[in-house]
Amino acid sequence: MPRIITAALAGLLATVFSASALDFNSEAPGSFASSVTEPATVTDLRISGPVDASDLCFIGRTMTALTRLDLSAASIASYSGEAINGLGNYDANTIPTGAFAGTAISEITLPATPGLRIGDAAFAGSAIKELSIPSTVAFIGQGSFSGCKTLEKLTLCGSYTSSGYAFSQCASLNSIDIKAPVAIADADFSGCTLLEKTSGFEMVTAIGADAFAGCKALESVTWGEELTTIGDRAFFGSGIKSVEATKSDKLTEIGEWAFSGCSNLLRVELPDATASIGRGAFFGCEKLTTLILPSRCTAIADFMFNGDRLLDSDAVMHDCIETIGAYAFKDNTRKSQMHIPASLTYMANGAMEGMTSLRRIYAKGVSTVAELGDEVWRGLDPAQIFLYVDEAMADAFREAPQWREFNISTSSHTGTESEAFGKVSAHFSGRILTVRSTGNTMDAVSLYSIDGLRIATAETTDNEATVDTSHRDDHIFIVDVRMTDGSHRVFKLARP
Repeated sequence: MPRIITAALAGLLATVFSASALDFNSEAPGSFASSVTEPATVTDLRISGPVDASDLCFIGRTMTALTRLDLSAASIASYSGEAINGLGNYDANTIPTGAFAGTAISEITLPATPGLRIGDAAFAGSAIKELSIPSTVAFIGQGSFSGCKTLEKLTLCGSYTSSGYAFSQCASLNSIDIKAPVAIADADFSGCTLLEKTSGFEMVTAIGADAFAGCKALESVTWGEELTTIGDRAFFGSGIKSVEATKSDKLTEIGEWAFSGCSNLLRVELPDATASIGRGAFFGCEKLTTLILPSRCTAIADFMFNGDRLLDSDAVMHDCIETIGAYAFKDNTRKSQMHIPASLTYMANGAMEGMTSLRRIYAKGVSTVAELGDEVWRGLDPAQIFLYVDEAMADAFREAPQWREFNISTSSHTGTESEAFGKVSAHFSGRILTVRSTGNTMDAVSLYSIDGLRIATAETTDNEATVDTSHRDDHIFIVDVRMTDGSHRVFKLARP
């Protein structure tokens, strides 16, 4: 049975009892130290009534055996007096900086007074196993619970403000349960390598820089409607597999390197509201295959998709893209074709370096030749790549540095019902596409949508192939005819 004492009787009773559980009913702040004569023997402490910084720091410093601390019925008064940890003044309703850092406390119940502030590193490196942040907490200082190696479960009940690193490096943290709208601050959960479950994540309003960096077990979160920003390196090196944020209509900005190094990331869907995506945002996402870039995002930043060798890079570049940054698509080896947006004005150094599968570039409808930085196409052989341009732009491309190195063609490749290229022809009869060759033997016919997604592949019989497009609503198609000698005939064809 625990002892129940008041400040008036504490001195007498503490000499008689040596039990490990203690209920302390405080009558005045600052009385705790003089009331307990054997603090090192207490393992379970419950305090009610007013205390101050001197009481709390005394507990953290002298009660070395304490594992359970219940402050739910306590209130924290301001302190002014002899310096404690170098300070002579402490605010009311505040757990002092570092007060319980490194302690053996495994269970803490925080005060229920509204507006509670938890100081920097207040519980850093302590032995807490399960933690609930009540709705009464207004502020969590920097690193307040960082390095709590045994913390496994965290419940966030209110809309507090954090100054960052609040729960960083909690190596055993497995789950977070979010009960109210909250902004995740810089590095709040960085280094939580076992973090896997994030219930209530749809209530997150903002995600700060490095917030979940290194969270390798975190594979999935629910992107909510109130999310506004994702900060620099927010999910760097995490285990995220997909970003399906089309419902996050307020998400306007994704920071630099936000998802870089996410080696398991497969698919990204962003809302139309997203207008800014920082450099390297998806750098080194080696499994990323699909990303739908919002139309408001007119710039592909430096290094944005560098190393994403499986990405459908052609589908990324919508008609409003104006600039492509340095090394943006470096080593993207998936696509054999790309379309140049009519709005494109500049491609920076090495933007398309190492795109070794590239065989065709479509620049139809382009009215100005985009300026190029240094060695945009490094590692490619432009002479082996067809560049299809309008007749009126042919001379401009042939005179432009780097562009003129391509195999420039002015062939139309565009028709309404049929199109012929050499001795190969293609035409629609209703929704059935027929391709024929009266010369070289055809090997296979591939049909693509205008954004470069392959729709179908057909084998040939007697130098003829048919493709049923009834399942597609597209109007314009790209037809790629591969000949047995390795050459290609490419058509851009409109279905009537």
